[in-house]
Amino acid sequence: MRIGLTICAGLLALATVVAVTAYRARRTDEVVRSRISTLSGQAIQQVVGASDMLLALETAQRAASDLVASASRVHFQHAASVPDDGTGQQLVAAIDAGMDAVDAQLRASRRPPRRCYRVALRLPPRRSSSAW
Repeated sequence: MRIGLTICAGLLALATVVAVTAYRARRTDEVVRSRISTLSGQAIQQVVGASDMLLALETAQRAASDLVASASRVHFQHAASVPDDGTGQQLVAAIDAGMDAVDAQLRASRRPPRRCYRVALRLPPRRSSSAW
């Protein structure tokens, strides 16, 4: 009778250890899945913000390049004694307007995105344990 009770107590202790281990593994799996989901959404938002900033900078660079080319043409024309028709003042105003547009684009790109980009991760389904 005592041997049976000892074996039963040992099996009960072993089953308890297995149950606690399975519970902790399942809980850890759920926490990891939720954190991966959160981090993936944040990563996508960061990529979208960076790409918006890159697009704004490329647009500003193209506009600035065109303005500099125009300004250099006007400078060379003035050097050749072309009468002043106000083109230089127009270019200064255009450059100021371009810089204001660049500043506005930079401010707009630093704002948080209006939409929240979420991606559903395609994680494999949970394996059901045949022991339970």
